[in-house]
Amino acid sequence: MRLLVWGLADGPIPYFRGTQFGRYWPDLGVDAVFATLAAFNPTFVDGAEVVLFRRWYADQGQTEAAWDRCGARGIARVYDSDDWDFGTRPDNPNAANITAQLPLIAKMAREADVLTTSTPYLAGLFARYNPRVRVIRNAIDLSLYAATEPRTDERIRSVYYGSAKRLREYFGYDDGGHWKGGYADRAVRAARLRAVWIGDDGKGPLPVEFDEVLPYDHDFPRFCTALGNAHGDIGPAPLVGDTFDLAKSELHWMELTAAGMAVVAQRLHGPGPYSVVRDGVDGLLARGAHEWHDAIVRLRDNPALRDDLVAAATERMQTDYNPRGRAAEWASTFEEVTRGTVAA
Repeated sequence: MRLLVWGLADGPIPYFRGTQFGRYWPDLGVDAVFATLAAFNPTFVDGAEVVLFRRWYADQGQTEAAWDRCGARGIARVYDSDDWDFGTRPDNPNAANITAQLPLIAKMAREADVLTTSTPYLAGLFARYNPRVRVIRNAIDLSLYAATEPRTDERIRSVYYGSAKRLREYFGYDDGGHWKGGYADRAVRAARLRAVWIGDDGKGPLPVEFDEVLPYDHDFPRFCTALGNAHGDIGPAPLVGDTFDLAKSELHWMELTAAGMAVVAQRLHGPGPYSVVRDGVDGLLARGAHEWHDAIVRLRDNPALRDDLVAAATERMQTDYNPRGRAAEWASTFEEVTRGTVAA
């Protein structure tokens, strides 16, 4: 089977939603080619039996031309998304760009031979556009996050990572005169942990509330190593809880676990990205100031609990989130779509 992956081949999302499976696909009968930014040309789809598209902001015209060319030539089209772009917040730095892309995103979602997403909640949102939806969760290679530098600071460290726009989840924000969120920051401060942020992009002032700010490396493998070298003990994964948050995946839990941290993740009303976490087994779930404070203090005072949570979560990563197994799910989806046997 000849597969073309349309989109960048580097960066976190291309990696988690395609690139990492390239080494496994040949053994599963999938001959994959990754189109790179410099080489984009709609005619590249001509030799493929199936093309995997992701949302694309750099060149809408090229992507739409490639999409339409596939449709005209009977080449199977898979559209994959791990975000609910129709719920993008106005404060997102890419909001204007994403909004301009929404007509194309909606078109691709409707016309896809199969639409793939990373979570059941996101699949439910996209089902209004296309009944042929498949949930293929992310996978993780634990070896990428191995520390390469010794730990020099024995103080208990809480590590938060992400872009500057996600700091509102950590510190909270003003919503029309009502302060929302910020429970993670308050809990970490009250527990007197060493607060570390990996997210300095060099484009603005650093949050002075963190004890340590580490640069965010946009080279994905180097970022993974940097997360391991942060030597965190506790990894908070807060969310605000709007529709955009509900549609996110459990990726923060996965990566913090891979870097050896016990995770405290947001407990939401109803389904959400961290509903896969078994509370008290492979992570702790918290909602509101009291639960966040108690969870952080429990982990601060109980290193054995931290070790147990990391061990159980790591086992989940090795079984439920194994890249080789996930590659087989993708290969099965590609086979279905090329045979025209995808059912709603």
